[in-house]
Amino acid sequence: MENTIAHDLMLLALKPSDGGRRQTASLSYAIPAVLLAELALGAALSLNGKQVTVSGQHDGQLPEALRRTLDAARQAGDRKPRVLVQKVRKGSDIGVLDDLVRAGQVRRSTRTVIGLFDSTKEIATNAHAVRQLADQTQHALRAGTTDQRTLVLAWGLRIARLEKQVLGDDYRQLRKQAERMCDAGALPDVVLEVLRGGLKAREAMESSASSTAVVASS
Repeated sequence: MENTIAHDLMLLALKPSDGGRRQTASLSYAIPAVLLAELALGAALSLNGKQVTVSGQHDGQLPEALRRTLDAARQAGDRKPRVLVQKVRKGSDIGVLDDLVRAGQVRRSTRTVIGLFDSTKEIATNAHAVRQLADQTQHALRAGTTDQRTLVLAWGLRIARLEKQVLGDDYRQLRKQAERMCDAGALPDVVLEVLRGGLKAREAMESSASSTAVVASS
């Protein structure tokens, strides 16, 4: 299987020590945003004013994860980026993870805890390759890369709140470097709008959860 950017993001989101996924709630917004961004890189999506529309064009045979996302985007119709991310979000992270399991890049183990419930963990089968991916991403960003795949992955880490865990303590500096490259035109406008839509969708979720918590505690 040829990994999409979302598959690489999911691999980076797996805990290398004991399995499981970091920042599950945030990741569920990052994965669909990155899938949409990769579709946009392949000319399958375009901007129509402030809305994202399916253009009907793409480069050759799409990987399954991108095809699922394109179908969901087509069903959603023309939408503002934040709304489109929310529309295609359902099950997108699980779908990407299942792809990795079927491809043998992730192994899944389930065990019963204290005889009451099942605990499932997912662990990358090649932890060294995942560490290499993290190191390559970090070094590329530090060097001011204009590689579109790397920049979209960096955005995915930001939306998923995984920058510090993956990129290290200087992640803020690396984020600014990536932003400078994007501002200089390294990513098309439609790609940036979709990624910003993912960030806004995650922030809206967090704001809603915070408000709910305040009401519950009052």
